[in-house]
Amino acid sequence: MVNKEKLGTSSSAHLQFAEAEEQDAAQQQRFSSVDGKLFWWLLRYPLQRVEDLVLALQVSPNTVYRHLTKLIEEGLIECITPSLGAKATCRLYYLSNGGLLASAAREQADAHTLARTWRANEQGILRLLPRLSTLVRLQDLVNGLVAGTPAMLSHARGYHADIAWHWTRYYQHRFLFQERPIVCSADAALLLHRKAPLQTAQDSGKAEYYCALLFCDPGLAGYYEHHLIAQRLAAIIRYRDSRGGLSAQMFPPVIVLVQKARQRDIWQLKTAEVATSLRANPLAGAIAIVPAQETLEAAWTLPWQKLSVPTSCRLREIFTPLPKDALLPGLLQQRSAPPTPAPSSATKKGRILWGDFARRAREINLASDNDGDREHENLALLRLRLSQRHLAVLEMLYEYPLLATEELAILQDVQTDSAVRYLFELRRYSCIEKCETERGTRWHVAPRGLRLIAAIHNVSLQHITGPIKDEAEDTEGTIVQHGVARLKRRIEYTAGIYTFFASLHRSARAQGPDHVVEWWETGIRCEHRYQDHGTRHILRPDGAFAYKTQQARLLAWLEWDEGTRGKQVVAARMTAYAHYARMREWRAAGLQTLPVLLIVAPDQGRYQHVAQAASEYLAGSGFLVRMTTAKLLATGDPLAAIWSQIVPVPPDQNPSGTGRRALLDLSKQYLFS
Repeated sequence: MVNKEKLGTSSSAHLQFAEAEEQDAAQQQRFSSVDGKLFWWLLRYPLQRVEDLVLALQVSPNTVYRHLTKLIEEGLIECITPSLGAKATCRLYYLSNGGLLASAAREQADAHTLARTWRANEQGILRLLPRLSTLVRLQDLVNGLVAGTPAMLSHARGYHADIAWHWTRYYQHRFLFQERPIVCSADAALLLHRKAPLQTAQDSGKAEYYCALLFCDPGLAGYYEHHLIAQRLAAIIRYRDSRGGLSAQMFPPVIVLVQKARQRDIWQLKTAEVATSLRANPLAGAIAIVPAQETLEAAWTLPWQKLSVPTSCRLREIFTPLPKDALLPGLLQQRSAPPTPAPSSATKKGRILWGDFARRAREINLASDNDGDREHENLALLRLRLSQRHLAVLEMLYEYPLLATEELAILQDVQTDSAVRYLFELRRYSCIEKCETERGTRWHVAPRGLRLIAAIHNVSLQHITGPIKDEAEDTEGTIVQHGVARLKRRIEYTAGIYTFFASLHRSARAQGPDHVVEWWETGIRCEHRYQDHGTRHILRPDGAFAYKTQQARLLAWLEWDEGTRGKQVVAARMTAYAHYARMREWRAAGLQTLPVLLIVAPDQGRYQHVAQAASEYLAGSGFLVRMTTAKLLATGDPLAAIWSQIVPVPPDQNPSGTGRRALLDLSKQYLFS
C-alpha cells in the first residue's frame, strides 16, 4: 500500500519507499528494490553520506556500499569528497544526469520538472555546495533525533514506538501578518509520526504527531548577524501567534545547534528580547553546543538548555504530541509528482545536470567572472577547492576586517608561514584583498569572497554588504562589507584593538591549556540596547571578551581611548556605563556579573584625564575599572601587572595611585563560574 503522506521511516515501517517498490516490471528487472529506494531518496535529498542512506533505507552499510558502487560504475550516481574538517573521509552522493532520467522513468514523470521540483538539478546542487558543512551537521542532527526517537518517545511500560518520519531542508512558509508578507523559515523541519501500539480499529485514532523547527548556527559573526537571528525568531513568533484557534502550546518547538557557548548565549538573549518586544510568549525550544571538530551522535542526550532561558532541560520535555491541524504547513501534504507530459521534442532538450563537480572545481577561473550565472557556478565549485582552514581564515577576515597577517596567525593558532600561505591562496582565488595602511599591510574580504560568505551561510548579499562610503577609493559598482570603510578611517583605533586581542590570545596560550579566551567581539556586536522610562539607551563598548581559567571565568569590556575624544564625549561614555550598571541591565541581558571595565589610554597625559572622568562618574556604580596605557600594552602581555585600579580605589593603593595589578588579580566578586 502506498503511503499518501510520504513519511520517512524508522524501525520496521518502510512507508516512504512503498511507491518505489510498485513501479513497472520492466524497470524492476533492471533495478533492485534497494536501487529504487536509492533513486527515490537521492532525488529528494541530494548529497547524502552512506550513514544517511543506511538510516533512510533501513539496510546494512555493506548493502548500501555494494549498490552505490554498482550504480556509480553505471554512471547513474556520482559523489564528491569535500573538506569538512572531519577526521574521516566524507563522500556525498547524488544522482547523475543518467540517474535523474532513470528515476523519472520509474516515477513516470518528466525528468526536467521532477529534478526542478526536488532541486536535484544543476542549479539546485550548485546552491547546496557552498553550504556543505552546515548541511552535514544538520543531517547529523536529524539522524540523531530519528535514531533515538523509538526509545525516547516510547509507549507506556517502555515499549519502543513505531516511528515514521519525514524532514524538509530549508523549510519556508509564507504568510500575511498585518497585511505584510512574511517568511517563516528554518534550516529544516522534522516530522515524527508515532503510531499506536496496537493497530486495531479502537486504537486507530491514537497515533501521535511530533514536529520541530531545526537550526544549525554555523557561527557567522559579522556586524549584523545578531539582528538576523532576531528577525528569524520574530517571524516564527508572528506566524505562531497568527494561527487562529491554536494556542502557543500547540506550536512545534525550535531546536538550535551551535558551535560555541557565546552563540548559545546570543540565541537565548535574542529569544527573550524578541518575545518582550512583540509582547508575546517566548518560543518553546532547546539549544545545545557541539563544537565544529566534534561529531554529533546521541542527539537526545546532549546537554540541552531551554531556548528562552539558560536552564537545563531534557529534549523529551519539549516534544509534545500535536494534532494534525497544528503541524507546520506542507509537511503532511504530499508533493504531487509532475504529470507525465505528452511526447514533445522540447522535453528532451538540454541536460538536467552536468555533474562531475570535483573535476570542474579544479578548472574554475581564478578571477571573478562578470557573467552572473558563470560566477554563481564558480563560487559553488570554489567551495570544493577550499579546505576548512581556508574557510576559517576567510570567515575570520569577514568577522574582523583589516587584520594583519601576524594577528591572524595568532588568532587562528597557526604558524605565520602557514597564515601567509592561506592568505596567498585566498587572494589567488580573488576572495580577499590587501590593504596598505599606516599600520602596515592588512586584509579584508573581496567582493567574490563576500558572495561566497553569503552563499555559505544562506543569507542575501545585501545583508552583509553596504553602499560605498569612500567614492575616491572604491570604484563605482564595487560591493563592500558593512563597517570596513569606517575601520579604515580609524586605522589606529582598529589596529590597537586587534593587537590587544591577539596579545591576549598569545598570553593565554603561554599560561597553559587551562587558560582560554572563550570569545571576543568588537564594534556593533558589543552593543547593548535598553529602555528607561520610554527613553532608548545604547551602550557600546569598543570590545568584549570572556577569559576562562580552571577555577573561574572573567567577563570584561574594553574601552579603547584614541585621544581624540573631547571631555564631553568621555563624560557621556562614562555616564552611559554608570547608567547601565545602576539600572542593572546587565542582569536583564543574562550576565552573571557586571563586566570588568578595562580602559586603555594612548599616553600618560590622556591617562590622567580619562582616569579622572572614570573616578567621577563610575564611583559607586558597581563597576571595577582598571586602566593602562598603549605603551605598557606594547610589552605584549595583557595579563601582566600593567593595570592600575581606578574604581573602586583599593585600600592598599599608594597615594600616587601607581600601584599596578595583573589582569587576573581579581576577587571572586568579579569572576563567574
